[in-house]
Amino acid sequence: MFSKTALALLAISAQQALAHVVVLPDLETRAAGHAAHNEAPKFGYTTLNAANGWPAQCSTGKHQSPIDIKTSAINLFDNKDMIIEWPDLKNAKLANHNPGVYVEEFEGQPMRVRLPSVNDGNLTLPLVQYHFHTPHEHTIDGKKAPMEVHFVHTDSEKIVVLGAHVDVKEGSSPLDKALARINAIPGAHMSEPTGPIKMSEMAEFFKKAPLRRYFGSLTTPPCTEGVQFFIAETKLSVNKQTLADLTTVLKNNARPVTAYTGNWNGKTDL
Repeated sequence: MFSKTALALLAISAQQALAHVVVLPDLETRAAGHAAHNEAPKFGYTTLNAANGWPAQCSTGKHQSPIDIKTSAINLFDNKDMIIEWPDLKNAKLANHNPGVYVEEFEGQPMRVRLPSVNDGNLTLPLVQYHFHTPHEHTIDGKKAPMEVHFVHTDSEKIVVLGAHVDVKEGSSPLDKALARINAIPGAHMSEPTGPIKMSEMAEFFKKAPLRRYFGSLTTPPCTEGVQFFIAETKLSVNKQTLADLTTVLKNNARPVTAYTGNWNGKTDL
């Protein structure tokens, strides 16, 4: 979700990307890569202005995220055009980067997404991290959710984010497993190992889910534009306790919906 700097950090998250280690400056950027373990910019959600760490681009950019996904205006993406390669993880790091919580530094086979690029043929990007927002950031035809997850794929220049609303459901899901140690990292710079995570189950979810694609921005500073989002219409799930524990740690780290300015192919920034 980035700028050159964000992308640099992105690369970081390129989760920490190519090397399983890339991290950019904002959640998305950081998310996008949170560039090679650089510190994310300091910002907060009480007020989204310069005084609270949100630069001018966040308010003046023409293609900002999140948005309300209007299904009458944003066409379905053909899932056959996307190949998601997310092998199950042996381990990862659950890290509190205040105001964001990320799953990063994956142990196992490389994870990536392959898809046709609107700019230059086939595009392959590594998954560098995924992170959480409470409550949702995007809405879908105005519909909300208590939580949203963003899977950030990036290299030094491009960013692709797979996102989904998360609802409450009994049982234990791969997201519950990833967040099992959330109570052990209540503050910034704290982290815990996740243990094995069934990434393949979440890959199957996105392969089957109706996806809406649009080009927007990182949803955290520096709000860099040119990010390609694929937002699922169906939901992932966590149990009630996981949501409560995550919300206690994150509180509110969701950027409000911004105006959708119409279809854009992202060429300006990419």
